[in-house]
Amino acid sequence: TIGHDWGSTTLNGVDRIDKPILIYWFQAISVKMFGITEFAVRLPSALSAFLWCLAIGHFAWRRFGPQVAIAAAGILATTLGPMLIGRAATADSLLNLLLTLGTLDLWRHLENGRDAPRRRAFAWIGLGLLAKGPVALLIPAAAAGLWLASNRDRSRLQRLVSDPVAWALMAGISLPWYIYAVARHGMAFVDGFLLHHNLQRFTGSMEGHAGSLFYYLEVLPAAMMPWTPLLVPIVMHVRTRWREPLGRFMLLWLGFVVVFFSLSGTKLPHYVLYGFTPLMLLAAQELVVAKLPVRFGLCATIIAVVALGAASPWVASSLAASTHDPLYRTLLSSAPVAPWVWVSVSICLLVFALTIWVPNVRNYITEAEGAVFAALLAASWMVLAVLPWWGQTVQDPIRTLARTVPIAQMTLQDKQRVVQWRLHQPSIAFYLNHTVERADPVNGDWALTRIDRVTPDELAKLEVVQQVRGYALVRPAPAASEPLSRIGAEQNAAQAASEAASAQALAVAAARV
Repeated sequence: TIGHDWGSTTLNGVDRIDKPILIYWFQAISVKMFGITEFAVRLPSALSAFLWCLAIGHFAWRRFGPQVAIAAAGILATTLGPMLIGRAATADSLLNLLLTLGTLDLWRHLENGRDAPRRRAFAWIGLGLLAKGPVALLIPAAAAGLWLASNRDRSRLQRLVSDPVAWALMAGISLPWYIYAVARHGMAFVDGFLLHHNLQRFTGSMEGHAGSLFYYLEVLPAAMMPWTPLLVPIVMHVRTRWREPLGRFMLLWLGFVVVFFSLSGTKLPHYVLYGFTPLMLLAAQELVVAKLPVRFGLCATIIAVVALGAASPWVASSLAASTHDPLYRTLLSSAPVAPWVWVSVSICLLVFALTIWVPNVRNYITEAEGAVFAALLAASWMVLAVLPWWGQTVQDPIRTLARTVPIAQMTLQDKQRVVQWRLHQPSIAFYLNHTVERADPVNGDWALTRIDRVTPDELAKLEVVQQVRGYALVRPAPAASEPLSRIGAEQNAAQAASEAASAQALAVAAARV
């Protein structure tokens, strides 16, 4: 929106063509409404996660009943992986919502043969193509195609793909932007987005994101915390679910995601979340019939999540002692205090009461409701206390320095260009609200940098305007002066006093920020 071009995105003034446009449109609208704040850019992801919960709850209500529906929505809302992407200013939460809407509507069409669900599904897929690209078509098509193949049902396959209105909806929603992108960027878009960031992600490892063939078998249980114990009954009842039409559809959907991305050269943890909608539906069915051993397991994992959050200061200290990166050693060793850790004791007692004691002794709530309430309590504590603490530990210095720049330049009356020097932090541009190129400082430029990447000789030629936990804001030091006369010395002393006062004012302003 800075360049008044709502059809393409840039990062620090350079065209960014590795992602489609939809999430940026939603974020731009949110920023127009609420201003340039972290809340505004995260809001589309949060709303997408909320609607994702409603979508699977609505789907489950009519097929499995209200208990399973509430459990499915509650499990999704409190599971670690979806909870994290629902707070991130990325396209992943939106993509998962659209994958869910599209694939579940495909099932509705397979279930009853009506045109409306099929056309809605193709429309959702069209929006998904605008949100993340070909994966939005691949996963719904694979889930439906594998289910039809397992039933050897060619007639329904032909009906599924023979609706010109559905295809027109998908093409009409997605194609105009792709045509614009090709016209705007030419082969750079084809090579960069379609080939490099899609095809080559599968055929090779990008940006060091590799992993073994069993990578997602390790990631999935962690991403499903604290509901991981439900994987045991899910696996035990695979044969039973396979004999059910909808159960088979969900297993094929989940299985395709795990197998396909396990074969991919590039592996990122959030890829497995594309199969979490069927996993949550399967888990909810197991939760409502869970026996005491499973509930004890859930109680233990929810308490483990709370305990791990409470141990964050000690985890940070341990990581600081073991890391070889000077920046992260500084960040982690200077983490802020965490007085909230002792609240975890009360939360653990409440978790035990909700999952074990109240359902068994008082009968106020069902076992499934107790587990969901306990997980909501733990998730709320993580979201309100633990995650902000980690954000403050790792990200706060960048935020503080970026917000200090205009105050410092106004105070020191030196409004020069600001660059990122030996540093790559895209969030700097967001906090400064203008482009911040990655470049060496020239002609009086100010620079944001990692202090450990500046040599002593370079530092001698610079003035450190402010340093915050491993990061620094620097500008060129005043040139060495010739011997001064008495008047010149007095002027120099006055200037030094003025700069000292400015530095003190800057420190006060930074503290207030």
